[in-house]
Amino acid sequence: MKKIISLHSDVLAVISVALALIFVLVAQAPRQAIAAQTNCQVCHNGTNPHTVTIPCNKVDAYLAQHPADSRGPCPVTPEQQP
Repeated sequence: MKKIISLHSDVLAVISVALALIFVLVAQAPRQAIAAQTNCQVCHNGTNPHTVTIPCNKVDAYLAQHPADSRGPCPVTPEQQP
């Protein structure tokens, strides 16, 4: 009888841990989806610097391929009058 109770307790413990993991994963999913949909601005410094908007979770990879670019919008420069 003692073994049955012990086995029953072990099964309940495993089920509790599994449910806790499922709860954590379900709770994190909306945050990850929101982060993937959020856009960030990057200053693209080419011959014609301009601000581009890309998903925030892609900024690091983008900047690795565009070393002259920077996070955030391009600075506004005053227009020169002739």
